Amino acid sequence: MRIRNIIALLCSALTACTGMAGCADKGGKVTPDNGQATMDFVREMGVGINLGNTFESCGSWISDKSVTNFETAWGSPIITQPMIAGYAAAGFGTLRIPVAWSNMMDADYTISPEYLTRIHEVTDWALDAKLSVILNIHYDGGWWKDFASADKKAECMKKYTRIWEQICAEFKEVNAAGGLVSNRRGDYLLISRYGLWDLPKGHQEADEDIELTAIREVQEETGVDDLQIRRLICITDHCYLRGGVWHLKHTWWFDMLYNDP
Repeated sequence: MRIRNIIALLCSALTACTGMAGCADKGGKVTPDNGQATMDFVREMGVGINLGNTFESCGSWISDKSVTNFETAWGSPIITQPMIAGYAAAGFGTLRIPVAWSNMMDADYTISPEYLTRIHEVTDWALDAKLSVILNIHYDGGWWKDFASADKKAECMKKYTRIWEQICAEFKEVNAAGGLVSNRRGDYLLISRYGLWDLPKGHQEADEDIELTAIREVQEETGVDDLQIRRLICITDHCYLRGGVWHLKHTWWFDMLYNDP
């Protein structure tokens, strides 16, 4: 559930991202607004907290048989969705997830699918809790120091590029839809998620019309049927920077009428 503009910041120390929002006509054409200043966006991120001693743990003594071995190696418990929701409930606005991507990595710098899936899961929990996310490479066994070596710099850049290509591919563009539902009396339909009031929405399925997605997701999350779409309100976007190009996750928000009461 992401009803405000939330930025998944896929960044290293050299990359800075800014917010991006958009509205659309009935045909779904997005008109982005890049007018927000970086400092304004940073202020909106609020107070941050670090998910430390978890996915950035590293060491030859750690068994590479599972992600859990790395996640708990430095004394952290297994991260759960209620833990992440608790950060938001405590007033934090941003979660940094430092990662040692070399853990469970093949010789050709292919990141373990199991590792990527686990990072993606925790990231989605943070976004669901309306936290901004800073996802980065952290220490990672210290191979960064070899960037300073003339004979190793090219190989370091190859590894660095391969890592971010895979991260960006993992967090690819997807569509979602939901609704602001009211009845003829003027009552509005909300759901409670992690102790917060929210609007129902969810992901678009393959080959599904976006309006059908909105209707289906509202029905599935609330049990309310006999819904009628009146108009498209706007689209909100989760965005990240890859190769100098913005990639977006679009969420279509529809004004809906509940006909029953």
